[in-house]
Amino acid sequence: RRTLATLPTSATALAWTAASMPDGLAPWALPSPSAAVGARRADGLAREAPLTDPTRPGLTRIDVVAPGPRIHAGLEADFRSLRAEIQAATGRDFLGTLSDMWRPLGFQSSGSAFFSWHKTGRAFDTTMELYGPGGRRDMVLVREDVGGRTFWRMYLRAAAQDGSIGRPLRAPGWRFPFSTDSEEVRREGGERGPRVTGGYFVDFTARAAAYGWNRIPGIRRPGFDWREDWAAIEFWHYERREDLGWAEAVRQVYGDEEIARDLDPETLRERGISSWRLGGLNGAGRQP
Repeated sequence: RRTLATLPTSATALAWTAASMPDGLAPWALPSPSAAVGARRADGLAREAPLTDPTRPGLTRIDVVAPGPRIHAGLEADFRSLRAEIQAATGRDFLGTLSDMWRPLGFQSSGSAFFSWHKTGRAFDTTMELYGPGGRRDMVLVREDVGGRTFWRMYLRAAAQDGSIGRPLRAPGWRFPFSTDSEEVRREGGERGPRVTGGYFVDFTARAAAYGWNRIPGIRRPGFDWREDWAAIEFWHYERREDLGWAEAVRQVYGDEEIARDLDPETLRERGISSWRLGGLNGAGRQP
């Protein structure tokens, strides 16, 4: 583990302002540790494009607070329906503010994959925390291990607590080891809470899946393991692939000129990016 900074004991959050963010990004105030993820992914993010852009015929601007508030045009209606459903169930516009949404096709940073589904307009990242009055925990994450991979089921506190919306939780939420003296807890990436959180909760993961938006597992590979790196946990990431390959999805939202410019295999190789995912996507027909 690397020590990135030493903070006074009174510090409870880190904040980035417009003065220290890349040009074109709105100011954000994110509690640690999610601030670290936002800062890493913002590295090099391009200025937002105009509302009308003929090079991206399949993308549409959407009224959310997020870096890159754009979505695949064919998915906008479903996203709006999911957003309205979650707002009605929780009493809060949970999807009205997102940690991340669309990224430009040529965007590259140390905190994200180059061939991200964000670039296709088919992915969004929720906020990473949700609290109620008095610091009440209104987002609960339950760990689910499926096929050797770790997933997170996200529950949000229901607006009505009379049993008419949602249901009680049946498993304790997961606690990540922000500060612990236990080597076992650090090795496992956290631990289940001592008790089940009381109250009625809405299963956000299930409702998102009903609209085709699916969660992804935490990343676990050498040098980037969710048990050690917060950015690899990925409980906030939802995407809608619809059995498409990445290159196919790109073709749905971008024009030939932008694809040829930003996904040129030779240019990618010069930037240290393997272009094997592209197949024959490039307009020149060159194979990577």
